[in-house]
Amino acid sequence: MSATEERSYVLGTEDAELVRLGNQHQTWVQACYDLFARAGLRTGDRVLDLGCGPGFTTMELARLVGPTGSVVAIDQSQRFLDHLAAVARHAGTTWARPLAAQLEHVDLPPASFDAAYSRWLFCWLTDAEPALANTVRALRPGGALLLHEYLHWGSMRLVPECPAFARAVQGCMASWPASGATIDFAMQVPSIAERHGLRIEHFAPIARLGAVGSLEWRWLTEFFANYLPKL
Repeated sequence: MSATEERSYVLGTEDAELVRLGNQHQTWVQACYDLFARAGLRTGDRVLDLGCGPGFTTMELARLVGPTGSVVAIDQSQRFLDHLAAVARHAGTTWARPLAAQLEHVDLPPASFDAAYSRWLFCWLTDAEPALANTVRALRPGGALLLHEYLHWGSMRLVPECPAFARAVQGCMASWPASGATIDFAMQVPSIAERHGLRIEHFAPIARLGAVGSLEWRWLTEFFANYLPKL
């Protein structure tokens, strides 16, 4: 993958972003497991991890499905996939396989996966429909598509109100369309699901509140520290 393709990531793929994604994962890992449990993921399942990044959730899924299952982790960043491959080798997790590809173009065997998971992938795609259609084809009948996507990104607030923080949020919101993002992708999920023959079994907002020094606080501060200079 070229340096140009690596730079196409909105927040980049540098070391600082790798650290930020690890901390972000810790902030949201319980929400992942809640969703996995609701979907009934279990030992032996075959799972896609879409837009896996450095593979923090890939490793959670690999532990969940065990060596009788499999996880195919798809991302377009070779740098992130190299990190995942090294972690998987060290852990002996041979059933977690990184795959460098764009989701809309990757050749996946049809009806061969029990579930597919993504966290904040489709919101960054200019046109999510081809990637979603490819994913649906890869799921077996009755398979589950598990999404964590933004419903109202611009709703975040500081209490008490902070004008500088509000300006930062507004600046980010103005920048997303320029990068081709549909940041509040969850708003489109009901109509997209209908077009692709999916039935929504669970749709719920997750609101987080955190004090200074909390996981939520770290998640926001590291995001703005990384992204605002780029913006």
